[in-house]
Amino acid sequence: MISLGHLFLIVISFTIIYLPFSYSEISDGTVLNQKNCGLVTDFSDSQIVLFFAPLSRDQVKEQIVVYYYNDTIAKNDAVGIYETDPETAEPKLIYSFEPTTRSGIKHTGITPRKLAYTVKLTYKKQCLAWLRNGKVIKMTCLSSQPEWMSERKQIFQSRSLKELFIPGTHDSGSYSENPIQTLVEKFTVTQDRDVLEQLISGVRYLDIRPAFYGEYWINHGSYKMNPMKNTIDDIKEFLNNTEEIIILSFKEFSRGFNSDTDHINFIKYLETEFAGYFLPTSNDYEWNVTLGHIWKTGKRLIISYDHKIHENRNSLWSPIKQYWGNVQDLAHLEGYIKLAETTPTPAVMAQLTFDTWGIIKNTGAHYTGQDTTSILKLGALVGPLVTQWYSESYYASANIVAVDFIDATGIGADAVAIYETDPQTGNPNLIYSFEPSTRSGFKYTGISPLKLTYSVNSTFNKECLAWLRYGKVRKMTCLSTHPDWMSERKQILQNRTLTQLFIPGTHDSGSYSENPFQTITEEFTVTQDRDVLEQLISGARYLDLRPAFYDEYWVNHGSYQMNLLKNIIDDVKEFLDNTEEIVILSFKEFYKGFDNDMDHIKFIKYLEKEFAGYYLPVPSTYEWDMTLGKIWKSGKRLILSYDHVMYKNRSSTWSPITQFWGDVQDLTALKNHLISAEAMMIDPRASMAQITYDTWGAIQNSAAYSFGMETTSLLKLGAMVGPHITQWYDELFYSSANIVAVDFIDATGIVEVAISWNDRRFSECYFQYLHYHKY
Repeated sequence: MISLGHLFLIVISFTIIYLPFSYSEISDGTVLNQKNCGLVTDFSDSQIVLFFAPLSRDQVKEQIVVYYYNDTIAKNDAVGIYETDPETAEPKLIYSFEPTTRSGIKHTGITPRKLAYTVKLTYKKQCLAWLRNGKVIKMTCLSSQPEWMSERKQIFQSRSLKELFIPGTHDSGSYSENPIQTLVEKFTVTQDRDVLEQLISGVRYLDIRPAFYGEYWINHGSYKMNPMKNTIDDIKEFLNNTEEIIILSFKEFSRGFNSDTDHINFIKYLETEFAGYFLPTSNDYEWNVTLGHIWKTGKRLIISYDHKIHENRNSLWSPIKQYWGNVQDLAHLEGYIKLAETTPTPAVMAQLTFDTWGIIKNTGAHYTGQDTTSILKLGALVGPLVTQWYSESYYASANIVAVDFIDATGIGADAVAIYETDPQTGNPNLIYSFEPSTRSGFKYTGISPLKLTYSVNSTFNKECLAWLRYGKVRKMTCLSTHPDWMSERKQILQNRTLTQLFIPGTHDSGSYSENPFQTITEEFTVTQDRDVLEQLISGARYLDLRPAFYDEYWVNHGSYQMNLLKNIIDDVKEFLDNTEEIVILSFKEFYKGFDNDMDHIKFIKYLEKEFAGYYLPVPSTYEWDMTLGKIWKSGKRLILSYDHVMYKNRSSTWSPITQFWGDVQDLTALKNHLISAEAMMIDPRASMAQITYDTWGAIQNSAAYSFGMETTSLLKLGAMVGPHITQWYDELFYSSANIVAVDFIDATGIVEVAISWNDRRFSECYFQYLHYHKY
């Protein structure tokens, strides 16, 4: 499941795929007929489900969790996370592990900080897909800021660079993407993205310290970091693909610049490399030039040079004064920034550094195996505070602000928003937006896909959550849903009956609430955090409804009145109007207002009227033997199952679906209940896969709630149970499952597991698969 972190972090999804390197041999050495049934270790024979979890209880920052299954593990098999679709040319591997068991749950520790940009993907947006059986199930799009200047031409064209708030990087060429730093790298690496990636992230000021070792390099102090040519090529690549303006600031010249001639040689090198890119200076304007004039010239690279020689070359602009604090703690950093922003200084260097004693201490710690403090750790510490200070206090005076590890900050970040569609296209409809309401403190949004509201006009394809900075999309996450999983498989499902399918459903489907702050009653009664339309869009095709009558028809959970039945009816019709799916409504319990047969007849007539033109009458032969093909052909795709003897007297109501209800309070008991339920030779049947409260549990939680102590809600139980249900049904109950009803459907991977196993059940190789693969 995909979730937003907070204003400084956004969690994004990745491409996850199981990679069998051994194709023809299974664990016992048997080779299957490849012509007829393919390869037994083919990806379609494995299973992977994606979850997210915090790195620790105290962190909102999240990591990827992968559930995997493959019965035929061979030497060198691997599970990998890729930067791009691994089926495209030259995919870049970010993370991998070799499974040692045929199933498991892997906490990867991978966060968005490990992502890398490539020029081919990130000028517009980068989409990362999770593939199963070669088909994309969920997709995440990462948007960057490659064009934030040019997108604002109309408002910027009459402004000068001095008037803008320009994000930059300190020691821009001192980058390394190596997560395991040497001792020297801990004191010298200031960026974890190369220059192209920094520019794509939104940087427009680059702080470069050149040196000469026979070839031009970039130094950090006396340390040789990266070839200058790589940075030059990155800048040209970026300028070729955008209309942005870049400031390139050269200073320090720590090695190989001993005379004016050395500087002249370097400047000529720059002029040759950047021919056609750099904007010559002019005595008429220089730093007063407007952005509109720069765009009109077609030359969008400004080379600022911190040496007197700049006065003799029209390719070079005057030096940009840097205000450098050289501070070692947050209090001094804040004081230095406050002083800098009250002084007419163009570039403020907003980072902590090591003093001599700090380097000595960390060197000693490194060699004695103790924990050390790197510039990377300092950057992670400082980033949110720099963001806060510039957002609250120095937004009006800021010109250029250069930071370490640009993506560890969110300078200018002011909103996290959820849109129905890609917010970078068309007219996106905003679902949710958060703006800071206090002047200080950190705000965590807590928004996740479980809180999304789908609308019928947009979410049959995907929902997009966006992190905005400067009012523009900074990063974006899109969640794909399963509104058409049945109709997309018409060819393989048309000759099958509903009793032969693995059908995902929801328990107490009408007991939903999207209120994140639950009352004590809601903690015991709310079983879904999506309304019925959203449950259907997520992939549920079985709805468990408990009607009651209070002057109007409602849906109850036990004795508790939950939601109007009319709202649910409208949701079901809306879904059927926009898809070709088949939906089963199961009515049972009838807690209030159903005291005699006439009450049931009245209710059934109400359903017949509301669902006129939608429901499928009971066929003349045994109804549950009807094929999906015949259902589709009839044009009536709603089945009303009714758990009362009166169903026999109406042609609209199908016979009851047997529910196997465990009433269990722990995972072991739940697993045993499901083992028993899935062994029952009754079709159709619904296995109710959730943990519930017993009386003592309800008393304990009520008391805890009254005293302000932590309680355990059905929502928390659902989040705990979800991964286990996913794993059990993929590994144990895949062949026997008919209907599986869960709480909080998106807290499980039951829809994905059901779709995957339906594909396998109705392939010609299914029985061969059962013989070789499962327990």
